[in-house]
Amino acid sequence: MAFSWTSRAILLVAAVAVGLFITTKAEVPKEGHCIWYGMCHKNPQKNTTDKSMFLNCAYEGPAKLLENATAIDAMKTHCPELLDEITAEDGSISTCCGADNILDMTTNFGQLDAFVNRCPACMTNIKKNFCYFTCHPRHSTFLMPTALYESKCQIEYWQQTGWATEDLEGVSNIYDNATLTMHPFDVPTTPCNSSDPAMHCLCSDCRSSCPTLPETPEEGGLPMVGSIDALTFSLILIYLVGVVVIVTASCCWSKRYGGSPTAPDNVGDPGCFEKLSAKMEKSIKRGFSVFARFVAKHPFFFIFVGLVPVLLLSIGIMYLQLTTDPVELWASPTSRSRKDKDYFDSHFAPFYRTTQIIIKAKNYDWFNVTTEPTPGAFKTYRFGPALNETFLMEVMTLQNEIENLVGKLEGENGPENVTLRDVCIKPLAPQEDDCLIQSVVNYWQNDPEELQKDIDEGDFEFARHFISCVSNPVQLSPDLCLGSYGGPIFPYTALGGFLKEDDLISDSPSYWESTALVITILLANQNDKSLLGPALAWEERFLEYMKEIVSDGNLTLNMDIAYNAERGIEDELARESMNDLLTILISYLIMFAYVAIALGNVSSECRRLFVSWRTPFLPFSCPSCFVSVFLLV
Repeated sequence: MAFSWTSRAILLVAAVAVGLFITTKAEVPKEGHCIWYGMCHKNPQKNTTDKSMFLNCAYEGPAKLLENATAIDAMKTHCPELLDEITAEDGSISTCCGADNILDMTTNFGQLDAFVNRCPACMTNIKKNFCYFTCHPRHSTFLMPTALYESKCQIEYWQQTGWATEDLEGVSNIYDNATLTMHPFDVPTTPCNSSDPAMHCLCSDCRSSCPTLPETPEEGGLPMVGSIDALTFSLILIYLVGVVVIVTASCCWSKRYGGSPTAPDNVGDPGCFEKLSAKMEKSIKRGFSVFARFVAKHPFFFIFVGLVPVLLLSIGIMYLQLTTDPVELWASPTSRSRKDKDYFDSHFAPFYRTTQIIIKAKNYDWFNVTTEPTPGAFKTYRFGPALNETFLMEVMTLQNEIENLVGKLEGENGPENVTLRDVCIKPLAPQEDDCLIQSVVNYWQNDPEELQKDIDEGDFEFARHFISCVSNPVQLSPDLCLGSYGGPIFPYTALGGFLKEDDLISDSPSYWESTALVITILLANQNDKSLLGPALAWEERFLEYMKEIVSDGNLTLNMDIAYNAERGIEDELARESMNDLLTILISYLIMFAYVAIALGNVSSECRRLFVSWRTPFLPFSCPSCFVSVFLLV
């Protein structure tokens, strides 16, 4: 990205940010003056006629009137605070920048906008710096570059480690000049958590904008009555009181009336409605009596008429399939999120299938390691138990065994072997044929000899290599930190337990205080489920192996292991579904037997079999028809 001399001068002032250093003249007039104006010199390092590549003209004099309407409009848009400050009572505007400087600066703001536009306050503050440094009519009072030095700084992978502030301070001492008469650049800035809606930044970009979470009230335990809590005791007491009241009322009723109450003998003459009700009841009884005799004379016909609709409505049971895919279970095909996912999967590819092992160290102590990052400067790190050398070797052995697992896939010609390399993600294939595995032992390229070599050289070398890699996961020299697959190993994915309460990853955490290691293996996913056979076969073998490992007391003496594969959720859902199905089937059979025997008066006569089993048949046929109809719909 090209910068004009205007931008370079601004970056020059911000030496800590870009590695440039400024020295100053000893005396400047109190009222201040310009140090440049306009753009007139071609940058000798840029072979181009582009005016934005030109250098500013050196100019030590008073500010000049700005009359270019386009430049003034640009100042109103991007530098309103400065414009308000320097506009005279008569409306005239004097600046130390010409129209070319202003238009070039505002053009470069477009490049800056791509990085910080999500936070208006940050964008405004940065623009203020550029505006004041470029155009302020008295910027000699706070800006006077006279020399340019090369910085020793090599900014490392800041997205992972934060800025290399120790190396950004440069080699030139500008703090001991006794004749320095510069005025501090003191311009009000807008905090990112400003109450102004136009300046407010999102929580993701400004921690101080995040709402304060309400304090979770402490859960006070219920008072105990003996060995049970007060709620349970109250419910038991209410139940007992209710039983006593009902039993007492029943006994009093029996003593008073000498048994169940009976209707009086003389009820008087029936009314009109009573007569109508009696006639209707007799008619219904007579009609059903005639129908019952007719059915009894033609039993097989009515059995056929009753069974056929039930059988027809139950045909859909044949299409019953147990759904174990979490996406199918928890996301409707018509939902917006599901449609977006389906669109992404069909045009690109589904997200990776994740296999993960979390290993926590046991019976290992914390230990201190003192390193010498620079000659004569020592720093002590407190390493967590997960970074014990012996524990790391055990984890590397386990990981290598997992990489060598072979699954079995039933093919047309019999079982076929499936290895991890057949189904894993290989970002740099075919140049690199190794799988993408995020694991801390991959800082040594999953090579036990490389790890043992550092261990043999002592804690100092081992710790230095680890700290170097978590500080810059992409470095190639002096330490090779890239994983065996050719890419970086991000410490926040390979380590665990290093965050303290209220800590964030963005706060440059102490990764060396980790208490757990995480191994993440990414497998290729397919939009066509029929092509997932090899991945499912390897995951099945992985789950079997991990179950054996966890049950092996020798290996788990020094580690707690938790693991998961993509198919693990589906397997668990299928297992639970089959267990639930068996439970439901047994409960229904018991219910049918109870209804048939206790209520159906089962007869030993074969001719009364259908009559006796009519009662359990009804509750069995109803859910069958109900499920079938919904499957067909």
